[in-house]
Amino acid sequence: MEAYTRSSSTSWQTHGATLSKMGNDVNELQENMRGLQAHRPNASPWQQDAIDRVAGLTNDLATNMNATNRPYRFGCRFSGSG
Repeated sequence: MEAYTRSSSTSWQTHGATLSKMGNDVNELQENMRGLQAHRPNASPWQQDAIDRVAGLTNDLATNMNATNRPYRFGCRFSGSG
């Protein structure tokens, strides 16, 4: 994403499309996490710990993606974009 930010020729539509793809990937990751969490009760202690840590990171990622995508979901255009 940093490359997109530095390029003044990248349109806001391109940013939005890229963020949308990333959002879909995060949603898929959350689905996979729900599957892992369903197996958590049968996992060994170290596996439960790993699931818990990854679940926290996944939730943080989803929160950040939602905040990042908010302007595009509401059709906002940023000033200075092409």
